[in-house]
Amino acid sequence: MCDGAKSPSQSKATALLAIKPACLTLLSVTFLSHGAASAEPWQQVRTKNGIQVFEKRHSSGFNSFKANMTTTGCISRFQSVLHDTANVDKWVSNVSHVEVLAQLNEYENYVYTQFDAPWPVKNRDMVTYSKSELINSNNLRIIIRSAPYFKPENNQYIRIKNLTANWSVVNIDGQRIEVTYQVHAEPGGDLPRWLVNNMTRANMYTTFKKLRDYLPINECE
Repeated sequence: MCDGAKSPSQSKATALLAIKPACLTLLSVTFLSHGAASAEPWQQVRTKNGIQVFEKRHSSGFNSFKANMTTTGCISRFQSVLHDTANVDKWVSNVSHVEVLAQLNEYENYVYTQFDAPWPVKNRDMVTYSKSELINSNNLRIIIRSAPYFKPENNQYIRIKNLTANWSVVNIDGQRIEVTYQVHAEPGGDLPRWLVNNMTRANMYTTFKKLRDYLPINECE
């Protein structure tokens, strides 16, 4: 191995928050970036087909990444994709197993995910805590944080222990949404920083493109 009695609007808001975000952690590892927020500015590194990718340097050498797009869809459609674990491979690569370990309430859970890495890189796994927050009826925010000690480690995998990520989904007009994803993660082991950053840069765009192509399959309510 290379490395080791509510109003209609209130009811809608409640329904939108009732998400079990098993899949929304998946993107976090695919992008393999790292670092707490820093004073470094975001630099746009790619713009294509309406998808923008930004990168921010970090002192660790693992850069932070952000992607943004406006696409056909609505918040409920976006949610349906996120908790469809059976089809996550249609838009996120190398996922081999996803399991909800604990559903704390309608809005919070712990999720375990395994990833197959290309040879000779050792496979990764992670445990994450996720929470959905509806800022208002047209703005959904999901926070994701690593929770590596919630489940014992498996020696066949390298546990990803440092991760923070955020989704922001804004409903524009009922048929279009603006999706923003920001992630800081450290893959663990001894992967070269330059390689991780190059992979992340490419995966940010590819995954957003797959997500946009997959979203129209699910009808808005």
